Amino acid sequence: MSPGRHRWEWMLHPGEDPAPFLTSASVRERILPWLDGEDIEIERAVVYTFHTRTAARWRRGRVLLAGDAAHLTPPFAGQGFSSGARDAANLAWKLEEVLHGAPDALLDTYEQERRPHVAAMQRTANTMGAFVQATHPRTIRARDLLLRAMDGTRIQDLVATNVKPLPAYRDGAFASRPARLPWRRSVGALFPQTDRLDDELPRGWAAVAIDDVARELLEEAGLTVVDPGPDAAWLQSHDASWALLRPDRFVFGCGGVDAIAPTLRAWRRVAAPVREAVVA
Repeated sequence: MSPGRHRWEWMLHPGEDPAPFLTSASVRERILPWLDGEDIEIERAVVYTFHTRTAARWRRGRVLLAGDAAHLTPPFAGQGFSSGARDAANLAWKLEEVLHGAPDALLDTYEQERRPHVAAMQRTANTMGAFVQATHPRTIRARDLLLRAMDGTRIQDLVATNVKPLPAYRDGAFASRPARLPWRRSVGALFPQTDRLDDELPRGWAAVAIDDVARELLEEAGLTVVDPGPDAAWLQSHDASWALLRPDRFVFGCGGVDAIAPTLRAWRRVAAPVREAVVA
């Protein structure tokens, strides 16, 4: 965790009494093999049960669920809080648009976009949990051999980089339907920020462009247009010279100059009329 702070976890089996595991002496005995003559202070010991659960509906009228209220994820992938943060980023701008006059149906795209990614993350966490919580001796030996063989290799890097599903949406509030395969998506993908691009972007809707004509057309529509810097490579890899970014920095639309007009029309159907009046 943070410097000087550590967290250990071990699994209790069905029928085991948790009380003996919570004493200071018991905790010290179990973590002793991981210490190297260090002095430690035990701050907390607790037994908890984790769940994989998802609410049947995340919206009913004016009530919307997010984070743990909408879905619970086991800790193995470390994505419980991150999933809640993604919920908040997705929902916040849509609430603001609707409160300023955008169609109420925009709020329905919140669950439409977020639920599939949450479900994929839950499946990943459960798979990782089964991997680390194996109890059969042969399974454990095979797992440990595999991990030792991968340690420090290119395969380990590839697994670590790609094991978690991409936060890219197949349906929702976009100018066009995103590609079916997540790794092929431009629209519906989270725009990269290799060089802290978000520090350069204004709050709300914004655009990036590497073409002067595209920049001019987007600015005429009232959008702030920013040079994407090193992330111009992302645009080029998707045969695009510009991208219109939602307030949560997912790509609403992108492409060549000929795609700007239909993208702006789709944007005005999503953006609140108050904002449309500014860019009319």
